[in-house]
Amino acid sequence: MLRRGAAVAIVVGMALVVLIPLPAPAPPPGWDAKAPMSTPRGGFGVAALNGKIYVAGGLQRSGFDLNLTDSLEVYDPASDSWSPLAPLPAPRWGHVLVAARGKLFMAGGSTDVFASQGMTTDVELYDPGLDRWSPVAPMPEARIWAAGFAISETVQVWGGSPDGGSSAVATRFSYDPQTNGWTVGQPMPFSRENSPAVVIGTSVYLTGGWRNLPNATEYRTSTQLWRDRAQMLRGRGAHAAADLDGNVYVIAGVTADTTECAPSASVEVYSPATDAWSTFADYPQAAWALGAVRIGQLLYAMGGSDCGSSFTSMYSIGSALTPGSGGPVSFPWALVAVIVVVAVLVAVALGVLWRRRRKAQPPAA
Repeated sequence: MLRRGAAVAIVVGMALVVLIPLPAPAPPPGWDAKAPMSTPRGGFGVAALNGKIYVAGGLQRSGFDLNLTDSLEVYDPASDSWSPLAPLPAPRWGHVLVAARGKLFMAGGSTDVFASQGMTTDVELYDPGLDRWSPVAPMPEARIWAAGFAISETVQVWGGSPDGGSSAVATRFSYDPQTNGWTVGQPMPFSRENSPAVVIGTSVYLTGGWRNLPNATEYRTSTQLWRDRAQMLRGRGAHAAADLDGNVYVIAGVTADTTECAPSASVEVYSPATDAWSTFADYPQAAWALGAVRIGQLLYAMGGSDCGSSFTSMYSIGSALTPGSGGPVSFPWALVAVIVVVAVLVAVALGVLWRRRRKAQPPAA
């Protein structure tokens, strides 16, 4: 009888352990679909300002038809929705859009579907409080497909193409909104176009470039020094790039084994701490000429094109440091408590069985 009780206790304990599910480990960070833009576009400007995402202009592909858009849209992460704003003064693509001093600055690009035509030095300021565009001082030279970003509230336009062709330059232009003036800095040690820049702390990281360059380069703003970093696993150009958790994410684009008509969906992550690249979950849509930007603990990527069409889609990934987004998994204390209770019950049952057997033994002769 006691043996049967002990056996039942053991079986019940094992059943509890098996039937109580282990908490599933948090999945690796993946892409979540967000509300799409109302306007399909590739080669547009994108910037984050006051916790919202702005996308401006772009090239629209539909089969053999090419058109430019003057659409400006803003995305509110709180409501997961897009809203139209004052259109650009003229349709444009291949330009940069940079947030500085509470305003947006749109510089360069082309006003023609053919990049080699309509190249412009025009720079426009957008005031979100007034929902209005106004011209400011033009760039020293026309550029398309340059890297645009802000350093210390100044607008930076680095590299790009001077003629809308395959040629690239190493120029660095800097605009000061306070003086409404441009300065020409020391050139980069290389020529790049379609090579997005990501700012992390006091470092600027430029990755890849047309066509399919694997290079990654860091510029220290504090020392004004350049240094080559570990090359990407796959060279790429016309990709998107943004920071998350202090790392650089490079997204899609055209790689050495893809084309504009069949671009890549691959994603790589660069860690400045280890100077190493690693693969990440593929972007949900193969695209080139897409955009990316970070707001808080979310990285957003949107738009882009292939040879057949331009896209409205947008996706996001969350910080790996955020619970539920691939962060540390909480320890299953409930399961541990069940195992301890079952172990105690089994030990008690076995102890009682042992004592009963001792009493049942005949005394020694």
